[in-house]
Amino acid sequence: EITLGGNNDFSAAQGTGLEFIGFKTALSQDSLQRVQSYLAIKYGMHLAPDTDGDAVLGEAIGAYTEGDYVLSNGATVVWDYSANTAYHNDVFGIVQDDNQLLDQTSSTSFNTDSLVTVSTASSQDNQDALLIGNDNGNATTWTSTGAPTGYQIVARDWKVQETGDVGTVTLTINSRNPILDLPAITSNDEEMYLVIDNDADGVFTDEIPTLVYDDGTNGDLASGDGVYASTGVTLNNNYYFTVAQKTPSTPGAVSTGIRGWYKADEGVRGDAVAGFESATATNSIAGNTDGWIRGIDASANTINIAAQ
Repeated sequence: EITLGGNNDFSAAQGTGLEFIGFKTALSQDSLQRVQSYLAIKYGMHLAPDTDGDAVLGEAIGAYTEGDYVLSNGATVVWDYSANTAYHNDVFGIVQDDNQLLDQTSSTSFNTDSLVTVSTASSQDNQDALLIGNDNGNATTWTSTGAPTGYQIVARDWKVQETGDVGTVTLTINSRNPILDLPAITSNDEEMYLVIDNDADGVFTDEIPTLVYDDGTNGDLASGDGVYASTGVTLNNNYYFTVAQKTPSTPGAVSTGIRGWYKADEGVRGDAVAGFESATATNSIAGNTDGWIRGIDASANTINIAAQ
């Protein structure tokens, strides 16, 4: 009989759990690191780099460093905290480790601000692994800083550590996380892009963005749900990636403070001018029965455009 959180004098714990592991003796630091790595990988649970609880991060404990993710053979470190310290946030990944019956083929971080899922490796074999962490940068606004020409990126990027060769993968990006939304797409083509640092130098300006899809194709499961996907993605060891949109076109390429851009030769809805679509993909306005088109801009100032 196993009782959790109690004995004959105290009531047992109430609730549910995903997995319980018991040992009759205390584990060594090395053994504990391997068991915790197994659980962290399987359930997308971030492995904190403070195993001994002394508030000093990334210490050498036994054969490993706090925060390392280690396979069952004790020799293979599939996420090296020392090499990835700046990216040790929301760590998750796919792994096959036959010795501990671990075959994780799809993974996302358990943390509430998780945005990315990796799955469907084309060549995942025993001892293969692909783990991903991020730098915890701002993922709620677009910026041109560090972006390829003609694009804007979020200031959060993700880093990959690959062990062995998992082949290509499907990468899924949830733009509608209820805790941490990616910024709305405001580009004229209304598309999202993936930017991969293919030369592993940490620079995106020399890379070519590729489309990710929200149309039920290319690994996307449901059209129009705000979850974008791309299949056949190559993420080699030490690659970085982020998400992007094309830089919105604006008059004179001046975008600071723009609230709308309404043109009679584009974006007009209906023969009787039922409304205008903003050329900046924001603040579209609808018609009224008195012959005026009215809209409210982001500063709550009413704008009136005569419908001729």
